[in-house]
Amino acid sequence: MHSSYFTVLKLLLIANLTAFGNGLSTRRPHVMQIGVHFTYNHEVQKTFNETNRDPNYYFTVLLNAVETRLATISYPSIELTLVGTNAINESNAIEVPEMNKTQIYESYKKYYTRNRHKLDCPDAAFYVTR
Repeated sequence: MHSSYFTVLKLLLIANLTAFGNGLSTRRPHVMQIGVHFTYNHEVQKTFNETNRDPNYYFTVLLNAVETRLATISYPSIELTLVGTNAINESNAIEVPEMNKTQIYESYKKYYTRNRHKLDCPDAAFYVTR
């Protein structure tokens, strides 16, 4: 994605990392596979709709950029896989404008805990907001 697109969105990524096992692949012993899920709010969904962008494509490109940077680590090789994305509509919002980053993070942790099986139990989960 273009850096201007990041500037326009002013994305705030709040990560909630949960590890299931050590992440090492049994078929390829020197590869760590990490499944990633992105949840985003209605404002980001509106931006995707207005710009005719596919959220899955956008987040896959983002993961590929991160994976390229992680390739500088010699061991183990790290593969990031997008396991899913979902938008939270305005009526089910987990944040309000008055919340600070810490409050949004705590709200997202509660949301993630309640819904992690619906989100395919990713190794890493991110909440994206404006």
